[in-house]
This record gives sequence, C-alpha cells and structure tokens, in this order.
Amino acid sequence: MSVVDPTNNCSAQVGLRITSSADLDSFGDRAAARPSVGRRLEDLRVIIYEQFSVASLQRCLCLAPNLVDLDLLLSLPDSDVPGILDNIILPELRFFRTNIPHALLRPFLAAHDRMSILTLDACSSTESPCPLSASHLPHLKCVTGPAPCVSSFVNQGTFRLTMSSPDGACSTSLLLRSLPLPLPSLYALTIDFPANDHDVLLSVVASCSGVRKLKLMEKPSHKCRRGRLSTRRAWNDTTTWSKALLGLPLLEEFMLRTTSKLVQRSGSEDEERKTFVRWTSGLRSATRGQPNHHPALYHIGVWYSADDDDRGVVTHWSKCGQNWCHMSTMLNPPQGYEFI
Repeated sequence: MSVVDPTNNCSAQVGLRITSSADLDSFGDRAAARPSVGRRLEDLRVIIYEQFSVASLQRCLCLAPNLVDLDLLLSLPDSDVPGILDNIILPELRFFRTNIPHALLRPFLAAHDRMSILTLDACSSTESPCPLSASHLPHLKCVTGPAPCVSSFVNQGTFRLTMSSPDGACSTSLLLRSLPLPLPSLYALTIDFPANDHDVLLSVVASCSGVRKLKLMEKPSHKCRRGRLSTRRAWNDTTTWSKALLGLPLLEEFMLRTTSKLVQRSGSEDEERKTFVRWTSGLRSATRGQPNHHPALYHIGVWYSADDDDRGVVTHWSKCGQNWCHMSTMLNPPQGYEFI
C-alpha cells in the first residue's frame, strides 16, 4: 500500500494505491478509527489480482466519500458479484476506470452522472446490446472502451475518444457511424481497425473531420476472421491517402501502428522520409508536380512491422518548416511498450 500525502501543498490530491486484500483491510481499519483519513482521500487506486472481500472493498469506498479519481482493477470470482458497487455514492467523482463487468456497473454509473472521464475494459456480458447502452452520462469529456459499449456515451462535448472494435469487425465506418454527429469538440481519436479496411482514414474524415490528434491501431492478425491477410494497406494508394489526410485540415499529430512493412529497409531514414513526404504532399516524386502540403500536420509517429509480440520499428518525425525531420527510432520495443 502506497500513500501520497502532500503536506507541503494543500491543493494537491491525497492519493492511495491498494494492491492486496491485506492493504484493503488495513485502510478500512485506519479510516474507521480516524474518519479524517478517509475524508481526505481524493485519488484511490485499488488494483488487486487475488482473492479479496467484496465487503471490505465496499467498506473502503464508503469511508472515502470525497474521491475524485477512482481506479478499480480487480480479479473477480468466476460468478458475478451482484451489487458490488450498489449504494456507493461518491459525489465528487470525476474519473473512473475499471474492469468490472458492465452489467454490474449500471446503478453506480446512474448515481454518478457528473463523471467526466470513463475508461472501461472489455465487456464480458452475453447480452446485446451492452447493459450500459441505456446509461446516460452527459458530462463525459473523455471516453475509453469497446465501441459497442461506449458509443452511447459520446456526446457533443466529447474531447477525447478511444474505442476498440469487436473481434472480427471488418469496417471502421460502421463503428464510427454509431456515433452522434457532428462532434465539434472532439480533439483526439484513437481507434483500431482491421488490416483489410482500406477506407479507414476516409471513414474518419466522414465522421470526425475536426480531429486534431489521430491514432490508428491495426488489429493483431489473430483477431481477424477473414483468412490470410493481404499485404496491401490503405496507405499503399498514396494519392487517396494524401487526399484523405487533407480531409482532416486541423490534424496536428498522426500515429499509426501496423504489422506491415512501411519501407523496404526497416529503420531507413531516407525511405521513411520519402514515404511521409508522399503522404503529406501528395507527390509521388519530390521533383515532379506541385505539392499540396497539409496545413496543420506537424508530427507523424509510425510503429511498423509490429507483430503479435510487439517488436518492429517505432519511428517519429516532426515538421521543420517545409521539411520532415527525423526525431527518433526504436528497434524492437519491449513487450508492453506504450505507443504515444
């Protein structure tokens, strides 16, 4: 159990991280003996991947009524634990991240409709639609989770959206069409897509043309159900890809993760530069034609030749005047590498 108690800065959050059932019980005992301990707590992270007492968790949450940020990542029993968060009221809660089954979250979310940031894990429910599809959280600004489960939470004020598509989904456009349009406040969008979806960028243009930060994550090959995958990708058609990027006139940062080879020689700065110049100018050759430079794009990051065990090459480039400058390269990033 780790505690952050910033006595030198009374405006900072008081935080607690609990990683075992013993820590859970210990905090409950301390907060019960001294209620001020729980009342001062604003940031609580409960990450327990072992057997624990649901009653102890509920007790812990009740003793911390002023929580603003809450993480609940738990190893739950094989059978559902009905009512795990029922009757828990946290009036100040604004951030909530959890892997609790969605069917168990409905009452809790209904009681916390002023939440602004929500991150959900995969949906274990066999119901269709997701049990949360009728939930209403009008103040959400940042939403992360499976597309069928979180698309109903997206609203005109959504600022940051991260959605994963169901395994076997073959069209990003269908996923994006489920969103309420337009989304004037959407600043950052992260979505995954199947390798054979050659219209992925055009789908973003049609649905979220004002986005400023875009991350496209190609789904691992073992999650696609269409047999052997072609090596062809949407960006192989340079002309269409460049026009699609221009269809996002406010786009400033573009990130892409793919299992395909971006260039013939992995890590070649010269080949990467030529590729990105084609993407952002529409020219197949630097010496032919009139370039149509993207008006806002200044950063490109690509993780290519990434397999199911990660590896591959991560390259980052930035705009320097009218030229693209290489910033960094990482070969075979470690497993679990965070692509940001």
